[in-house]
Amino acid sequence: MRGWGEAEVFVDYLGVMLVNLVAGLVLLACYVGLRPGPEDQPKWAPGVGMVGLTAVATGLPMVQQWPLGGSGAGSPALRDGPPRHAQPHARAGFPRLRALLGVRSP
Repeated sequence: MRGWGEAEVFVDYLGVMLVNLVAGLVLLACYVGLRPGPEDQPKWAPGVGMVGLTAVATGLPMVQQWPLGGSGAGSPALRDGPPRHAQPHARAGFPRLRALLGVRSP
């Protein structure tokens, strides 16, 4: 049995990203509402820097781990290509995209 304060905590990236989004929007609203002068602008740098650093720290691993299974590679648009009535130049790009993503042609 665990004592007080020893519980495992799972931190979800989505929750952290949403809190960061709200913090960034509040920071932007305050910045626009207060309209700081040139002498006050350096005071805003730590807040903007932390929001940006958090966005990069949570966004970069998220981007590297996607697509998750079944999210993009199995979609009908990538598997079957565009409809037959699509313009020829639209159909020409899909084989290259399928080859880039490693989706085999039927």
